[in-house]
Amino acid sequence: MIWKRVAIICSRYRRASNVAHAQALLGNASDVLPENVVNLLYQTAREKYPDAAPQLEQWHLDYLLGVAARLHGKGQNQRAWLLLQPHLATIERGEHASNARLIASILGALDRSHAALHWWFLAAQWSGKQKDWQTAATLAVATGSTEQAGQALAHLSPDSAAGRSVFVWYFQQRALAAYRQGKYRQTLHYLHAIQEKQPLSAGMQSIAAWSLIHLHEYSHAGKIFHVLYRHDPSSSNASGVALTDYNSHSLATAYQLAQQVPGALSTFLPMQTMAANVDHIDEIPWGLSAKGRVILPPTRASFLLLGTSWLQRGGLGAGSSRLQALAPGIWAQWGLNWHWSAFAQLHSDLLNSNIGSVQSTTFLGSTQTLQFAPSNGLSTWRAPSILLGVDDRLPGQEWRAALGWTSPSSLGGGSPQALLQYRRNTSTKGSYWTVEALRDAVRQSWISYNGTKGLLTLDQPGKNALVLPYQWGAAMRNQLGFAGYLAGPKTMSWNYLATLHLNAITGRNIRNNYGWTSYLSAMKPIFVNDGWWSALGPALYAEGYARNENFGSPGYGDYYSPQWLLQPQLAAVVSHWWQGGSLSLAASVGYQWARTAAASVIPVSQLPNILSTGEINQPIAEFAAAENSNISGSVDLELTQKLGQHWYFDGSAAYQANPAFAQTNIGVGIRYVFSGQMQRTLSPAALLGNMWRLNP
Repeated sequence: MIWKRVAIICSRYRRASNVAHAQALLGNASDVLPENVVNLLYQTAREKYPDAAPQLEQWHLDYLLGVAARLHGKGQNQRAWLLLQPHLATIERGEHASNARLIASILGALDRSHAALHWWFLAAQWSGKQKDWQTAATLAVATGSTEQAGQALAHLSPDSAAGRSVFVWYFQQRALAAYRQGKYRQTLHYLHAIQEKQPLSAGMQSIAAWSLIHLHEYSHAGKIFHVLYRHDPSSSNASGVALTDYNSHSLATAYQLAQQVPGALSTFLPMQTMAANVDHIDEIPWGLSAKGRVILPPTRASFLLLGTSWLQRGGLGAGSSRLQALAPGIWAQWGLNWHWSAFAQLHSDLLNSNIGSVQSTTFLGSTQTLQFAPSNGLSTWRAPSILLGVDDRLPGQEWRAALGWTSPSSLGGGSPQALLQYRRNTSTKGSYWTVEALRDAVRQSWISYNGTKGLLTLDQPGKNALVLPYQWGAAMRNQLGFAGYLAGPKTMSWNYLATLHLNAITGRNIRNNYGWTSYLSAMKPIFVNDGWWSALGPALYAEGYARNENFGSPGYGDYYSPQWLLQPQLAAVVSHWWQGGSLSLAASVGYQWARTAAASVIPVSQLPNILSTGEINQPIAEFAAAENSNISGSVDLELTQKLGQHWYFDGSAAYQANPAFAQTNIGVGIRYVFSGQMQRTLSPAALLGNMWRLNP
């Protein structure tokens, strides 16, 4: 029967009088004839009617689309795709949404999702229907095509069910991409957009918390991880809790959480150690291991240092003496735990002095030259001095206490020496205030440090020479000091230092003398990075004493004690540190004005004690009062360098010159560290505090 119809159609097709008639017959043929026969008739019509080629091509494309649709309906998608593939460009130019849907459906059935997504986008663009955009957006989500999902969102209502799910997925992908690129602010922006539609999933909350960690917003991140850990006490959430609470100095909350919620957190915290320090967990400077576990701070370093220092002081004014002191010694420290240490210092000084004579014009009624020991160039070893103490360094405060005994001087015996310091750190930027009490030897001249004794011979006209024993000197400084350092709120802000020290100088057969010293500075950092700190600024040093004791004469201490001194200056500090070492240099230059009062050659009131004789009521000559001024300056250098696993080299050098004296200090030492962690000890602020005259 079908072949009879085929024959009739073919007969009529050959007799077709125009293209419209031929096209109608092609339509009839497409219903009953095989595809290859229809294609043959189509080619025949194109040859017979070349001017109607576009019209016939459109008919043929519609025919193929219909065949493909039937094949798709039967599940024969591969045949349907092969049928349409040569005509995709023509179909796309036609911009018919139904054709795009068909091709997209065929490709989807063939598991070619990305290609199907392209045609669903075309269908949505050509139809403009919400349903097509929803299908395109859903497929974009399924294929992980973030860009296409974002384009589809522009045509969907974010408040609809489909729109909301696509919206959430799209911003999740954007957040993850931003996080992988290190754009943490942008990550949080995308996650916030999701939160406006629905709560974040646990995974996205974790991404938000880690982004906050990268931005150093530890407190906020910690709150998120605490909530996550309560619902899922996993290792990843535990590491987040430990890291955030460690950096926000709130490990007490992490410890409480570990007690309340059994889980992985207890393996990240030293639970037994925290239980022993439960009242001050947050005060301990815990460490963090490479695996993110909180660990107890290392024990303070234990070390032994062998070193020596050399001092040379030259007197530039009347009555001053020269002194050279070589002081080899041993310094030991024992770390008791993470904040306590004990220390001991033992040293013995080799002294060399050049004390001249003191001449008086009207002493005991005649001109006298007072000669006293030691003679020029005398050298002597002082017996060892010892100092024992403890040192405590807590996060917000530090204190040190030490007690010892100075070596016996030439006067015999010795004197106690002591130190008590307390420092309160008032900010993480480095601000602090300190108070200290100190008793130590005045190392400025032979007489001030070692003292002198002997016999004083005085010629008396018409009488036998008067021979009198004497001993005086060995001055000790008793000091109460205060200091405050204010660091600016930002790295390059001004820093301020102010100090005040009250002094009482005592000694053997010398008058007590009271004075004060003060230092003020304002320093502006000029270059700061990971390994450098440098600053520049004005400074002012001032001091004053009740008496002028700067004489190598019986009854005086032979130390510099002006009645007033003022020294404005420009100061600079440069510090550099590297792996295993550090270097700091401080320098100042300024102008100094000072005044010293007149003083008698021998203080009359001291004669009974000094000369051990009866009352002498004779006129005594005076050293004249003086005022001087000139340029002054100082340089101070400190160096620490690690030489090996346990060995360190320490060195320091300082020089200062002013109108009254010049002084040079050099120190070197080799340190062997037995245990504990050595840390960089140079502090720019501390270095600033040493930029005035050494050994007041």
